[in-house]
Amino acid sequence: MNKPEGELNPSDELLRSQLEYDYAISQNSNHEPVELPTLDPESARTIRLLHDVLGPPSASESRTPHLVDPSGWELPKPFGRFEIAEKLGQGSFGAVWKAYDPILKRNVAIKALHPELRLIAKLHERFEKEAQATARLNHPNIVRLYEVGTAHGIHYLASEHVEGSTLRVLHNRQRIPTQEFSARLIAQLADAIHHAHLMGVLHRDIKPENVIIEIPANAQETADEGIPRLTDFGLARLIDQQTNEKHVSTTGLIVGSIDYMAPEQLMGDSDSIGPSSDIYALGVMLFELLTGQLPRSPSGNVFRAIEMSLSPQDPRSLNPEIRRDLAAICMKCLAFSVVDRFRNASELRDDLQCFLNGKPTLTRPPTLALCDGGDRTGRWWPVWRLCFAVYS
Repeated sequence: MNKPEGELNPSDELLRSQLEYDYAISQNSNHEPVELPTLDPESARTIRLLHDVLGPPSASESRTPHLVDPSGWELPKPFGRFEIAEKLGQGSFGAVWKAYDPILKRNVAIKALHPELRLIAKLHERFEKEAQATARLNHPNIVRLYEVGTAHGIHYLASEHVEGSTLRVLHNRQRIPTQEFSARLIAQLADAIHHAHLMGVLHRDIKPENVIIEIPANAQETADEGIPRLTDFGLARLIDQQTNEKHVSTTGLIVGSIDYMAPEQLMGDSDSIGPSSDIYALGVMLFELLTGQLPRSPSGNVFRAIEMSLSPQDPRSLNPEIRRDLAAICMKCLAFSVVDRFRNASELRDDLQCFLNGKPTLTRPPTLALCDGGDRTGRWWPVWRLCFAVYS
């Protein structure tokens, strides 16, 4: 479950660097040049530009002069009532362990925030928000939260333990999956996200690293046989508490993964951020499943990502074998304007189900190029015949 041992989340690394940079700025009374943490040039430029545009960190915000490296950190054994088995994943601010609950007699996943980071307001807030958001949800494609608590001075979440690997890990191991599998997986996730939205929760960080493919006990470890389970609501927002919240904070902190963020998130347009922002992320994942590539590659540059979002790339330009109706669904998810995307995740789910069932999709391709031999023209034949009758 979650990331393999030692693999750090790029969005966590960027957030970590921003916290370090903001702290250095706040301590720089001599106004001398501040060196950025070791980052690639584009990410460093993004942090500097955000700081210049949005201003320095507020003095009232909690900061720490030392952001610890949690890579060698281990939970006490036992941890409260839990028996720790193994570390499953590692992030910049904490880690996830597999554990056993002897009272309820079941395996759990323990997600814990490093104790030396608990005083950083933003990180503690993320942890609490994840608990509040996940506690509202009950869906077969969402990892369930069992409890939230503190043991040995360490804040933790105890969640359902899912046997499997992240979609990112499985995707890296295998060839590009079939169009049917890609559509089915995104349809299941769209159903999960629709449930979350109905319960008042925006995920805001949907990406392959946050999707665990649960593998049945009698199946081989391949994504085609697995069940997608959405996890990590650490950046979630409760819709009824979203007033006046920003996706880019007043100190320039970016929350989310740039490659999967909708344009309104990248621009910090809090009035436009909503369910369609999660739908955009599902569209990015669908594009990546169909082509093996991302629809945009901004290399950590927020401004470049916004520019590239204006004219989304057609997945058929990378893989002409993609059926036109499925490509059209993907392109609708990736529309720059919120009003041009699906109105809700259930519409996306239903259109993908139409594709899987061989029925005409509500999202029509830009052109009815029905002579394309690989495009299942049979489903469009009644429409084509009607057009022929009208114009003949």
